[in-house]
Amino acid sequence: MNFKLQRCLTVLSVALLVLVGCGRSDRPPMATASGIVKLDGVPVEGATVTFIPVEGGRPGSGRTDAEGRYTIKTFEDVAGGIVGDHKVSVMKISGDGAYALEGAAPPSNDASGEDDGSDGLSQIGAPGTSEKNMEPIYDVPQRYMNSEESGLTLTIPPEGSEELDIELTR
Repeated sequence: MNFKLQRCLTVLSVALLVLVGCGRSDRPPMATASGIVKLDGVPVEGATVTFIPVEGGRPGSGRTDAEGRYTIKTFEDVAGGIVGDHKVSVMKISGDGAYALEGAAPPSNDASGEDDGSDGLSQIGAPGTSEKNMEPIYDVPQRYMNSEESGLTLTIPPEGSEELDIELTR
């Protein structure tokens, strides 16, 4: 094969790879989506915010920082949410009972630090905890945990938005 033909085929191959690799036709239109979550006017740190597309599709979520700011991420490799209308949920649970809701025992109150050999999943509570201590603390009212019942809706515009603020009340 002569040098010019080989060079031409190489350039053509690279061009095809670039064209195929650049398009993400398997994904819906995406845009940046962020804002601040406040409860009774106070920023909420450590809450999980979830956007569920009304038209269907992959949900996106983000976690609030110390200022209550969140950024939605729908796919691992890029921040942003699916453009369009969304039902929204906000959840923040703490206390020993939060571990029970997740299917695991809370951290041990045993000062010895020794492993008791259990996997922690079969325990209702760690040594030193009582049923009373196992109640979760809903730092955000429970009504906001379910996107179907929260009453929260937001739209991610095609150009994206950093002002998708969420105001919650007790």
